[in-house]
Amino acid sequence: MSAMKDTRPAKEADVDVIPSSAVMATRALIAEIDHGTTTPAALDFSSSFVVQVTRDATVHALLGYFDVAFSRAQATPGPGYEDLTESAYTDGTDVAAKALWKQPESAMGGFTTGPHGTPTHWKQTVFVLREPIVAVAGDELRGQFTCKKSTSNPRELDLEITYFHVPAAMKDQAEAARQTAICQQYQLR
Repeated sequence: MSAMKDTRPAKEADVDVIPSSAVMATRALIAEIDHGTTTPAALDFSSSFVVQVTRDATVHALLGYFDVAFSRAQATPGPGYEDLTESAYTDGTDVAAKALWKQPESAMGGFTTGPHGTPTHWKQTVFVLREPIVAVAGDELRGQFTCKKSTSNPRELDLEITYFHVPAAMKDQAEAARQTAICQQYQLR
């Protein structure tokens, strides 16, 4: 069964500074772009994601941001996937210390636009959900994030997020939960 697609016009994504205290889930790496080697075609992409809810709350939005690392060695890798998926903001560790721009191999520095860092003029991108999701710690949100350059304005992005809620007790039945997937479209100017 395909995701229930939103037939309304695409909603413009909100851009705002979100405090780290509002974050209630782990992070997911959507794309890793090496500006030294990427091609324009590679900037249109689709990526699956899984985030785990870290405390009981109602999920009203998904949050997007980026980290930048400046490195002399283009082949030097950043942190591993495990650093991006560990329990963020709630396990007592300083997740910012593991961020890409603070890695020893990033001798030239960098920055984050995420809620765990110092606010920048880029802020964060807030993707407000059509229907809030009541979740408890251990639940997952799974889905697909698709990004394409707008055909009407090359300075804008057309984004599509398909997502579904997997309660902790149903993790072994995630495919059944997929039947409730919702697809929302956003524009980012």
